[in-house]
Amino acid sequence: MILALTHAQQSNDALASLAALLFFLLVFVFVVILPLAATWQIFVKAGEPGWAAIVPFYNMVVFLKIIDRPIWWIALLIIPVVNFIVPFFLLYELARVFGKGIGFANITKVAIFEPLCILASADRLAAIPIPTPAPPRREEAGHALFVRHRAG
Repeated sequence: MILALTHAQQSNDALASLAALLFFLLVFVFVVILPLAATWQIFVKAGEPGWAAIVPFYNMVVFLKIIDRPIWWIALLIIPVVNFIVPFFLLYELARVFGKGIGFANITKVAIFEPLCILASADRLAAIPIPTPAPPRREEAGHALFVRHRAG
């Protein structure tokens, strides 16, 4: 009888260990693999090599290149307290590059992984409009309201 209980207890321990292993594997997929695959796709869509997503520090250099920010911004990710704020700004800039609005960028403040996947599935980078210069001003004398009548 004692031997039977011991065997059942070992079986339950093995099942609990297997369940814990599967749980941590699932967490690993959602926390590491899914964002890595999304970042890989984002890099490819931006015309950069996908393998750059898995190289530490170089992936941030490429990321900053995509969003058109200087490389020294990597230092902002090392400074305590600032490193909690800067990633949200970087994700906002990434959303802007892909043509998404402020609403989409606000979603990135709550859920980071899902917006990365959405951006990775986007068709293309957005064509960010370049500001056009204002048209030249008309001279006052050329306008009908400013025509001066000559006395005479």
